[in-house]
Order: sequence, then C-alpha cells, then structure tokens
Amino acid sequence: MMKYCLSLLIMLVFVNAALFAQQPDVTGLWKGEIYVDSTKQYLPYEIAVSENKGKLTGYSRITFFEDGKEEAGFENISLKWEGKNLVINDEGFFEHSFSSKPSKRVKKEMTLLLEITDSAMALKGKWKTNRTRYYLVATGTTFLTRKKDFQETALFKKLDSLKIAPKLSFAQPDKMIAAVEPPKQAVKIIPPPLIEEKKEIIPEPEVEIPVLPSIEKLNTVVALPIPAKRQPVVVKIEPPSRQKKSLFESLAKSPVVYKPKETEAAVAEKKPVTAPKKPVTEMVVKPAPPVKPVIEKPAPVVAKTTPPVAEKKIETTAAVVKLP
Repeated sequence: MMKYCLSLLIMLVFVNAALFAQQPDVTGLWKGEIYVDSTKQYLPYEIAVSENKGKLTGYSRITFFEDGKEEAGFENISLKWEGKNLVINDEGFFEHSFSSKPSKRVKKEMTLLLEITDSAMALKGKWKTNRTRYYLVATGTTFLTRKKDFQETALFKKLDSLKIAPKLSFAQPDKMIAAVEPPKQAVKIIPPPLIEEKKEIIPEPEVEIPVLPSIEKLNTVVALPIPAKRQPVVVKIEPPSRQKKSLFESLAKSPVVYKPKETEAAVAEKKPVTAPKKPVTEMVVKPAPPVKPVIEKPAPVVAKTTPPVAEKKIETTAAVVKLP
C-alpha cells in the first residue's frame, strides 16, 4: 500500500511538471490599460510576472486621476493557469499615493487569454471585483502587451528603487541579454530573378502652338482703294441763233446814246416855245432775254475744259433813234 501511494505521488509530480512545461512563458513586464464599465474610463495598468521554482508571482501598478492629479498604487499579485486562461488576483497594496485609503476587502480578479503573433504577445480578457457590504461588484476589460524595453517603465523603476528588480526572473543578466539580442540565424538571401521591366510608353499630349504671322506679312502694306476724283462740271453754252446774232450786230453798229431819264417838269422847262413840228417817232429797243445754260452730265473721259465765255451784260435803256 505504501509503495502504491508513493508511486502515485511520483506520477502526479511528473504530470504536474509536464503540464507546467507545456504552458508558455509569460514572465516579463506587461503594459496596457483596464477599462471600467461603470465610469467609462481607461486606467493605465502594468504588471511584472516572475517565476520561481515553477510558481508565478508578480507586482502591479494602477493609476487613477483625481481632480487632474495622478495617483498611483503598487500591489502584490498572484498568477495561475486555468486551462488556457491566466488568472491574476490582487493581494493588497504595499505602497500608494491615493488621497483616500483603499479598502482591504475589495479584491480584483482578472481572467486573461494569451495571444502570440510573430511580432508581439498580448494578454486580454475581463476583470471583476468581489461584492462587499459597502461596495458593489465592478467589471471591465483588460488589454496588456509584453514590453521588451521594460527598464523604462514606471513599475520596473519603482521595483528597482525598492531593491526588488534584481530578484525578478526576467531581469537576470542572462535572460536580459537573450531578450535584447535574440540568437541570429544564418539566412541565405536568394536574389530574385532578373525581370525586364516593360515600361509603358505614354504618348505626350499634343500641345497646340499658336501660329504667329511672319514678318513679311506684318510688313506688307495693304493698298486701300482711293476714291475717284470728282469730275469738273462742264457747262456747254450754245451760241446765239442767227436772228439774235444779226440783231446784236445791228445794235453794235448803230450809235447808242445813253441819256438819263428826266422828269416831266425839267423837260417842260427846257422846251422852248416854238412852232409845232412833226411828231418824232421813238423806237424803244428792249434787251434780249438772258440765255439759259444747258448742263450736260460728265462724260466717262475727262474732256478738256474750255474756259467759260463770259457773258456780256448789255445794259440798255430806252434809246432814242431819230429817223430822217
């Protein structure tokens, strides 16, 4: 019976060791935030996970904002695996700068799932607090990513000031070098095959160049039509008829004496009282009517202009021609 119990105990130890060996390594410093459902706030949150003889321990830092002032609290935490979930529980604050003293009865429990990608590791899930006589249950979500440059985080600096950082498993020199400088693997780089790139020839858009007139065209003098000169008006004067011509000749030969007309009284005074004589027949010559000029239209060909014949004005008065 004793041998049976001893063998069963040894088997359980190996099974637990095998199960623990199958769990991924979550040691390190994780940074992110938790979301509070009741207040709709995101609070900065950090945890440091260390491993000692197969047991996970750690520390956390949470930040609140009160009246624009930052208040931080540092707390011990415990971690354990439940299947694929990592369960984290608060163990109480060991230092804080809260304006009011936190309740020791209120504890927070987080159930997180590990997600691993080629470039990062993340823990995300839900959290809740226990119900007490004076406090209701609070809920929310958590999202954390593991940091490689953990020395610059506020939680690690605080643990370093308290001389706790050297005891952390992930802060050991050998693990820090391995974390900072991962083992290099020889990678053979195969150049890609040379492929002639076919460049698509895009025709340039045609640009219309304005055509400027040549200098010869600019210097060309355009002959404007000159209006024709007005042709002089030709007046044709017809010669007098034979009858008028003979009359003018007879008048020119006969003596014409100009005698101003006297009044009847003057004539009566000058007349001497003599015997009556034969009556004298007087012939009054009236001037010929003026000749009206005949105007003809200009001919297409300019003819020589003959000087106009000055019209002789014959002033005649009543001439007394004495007959023999």
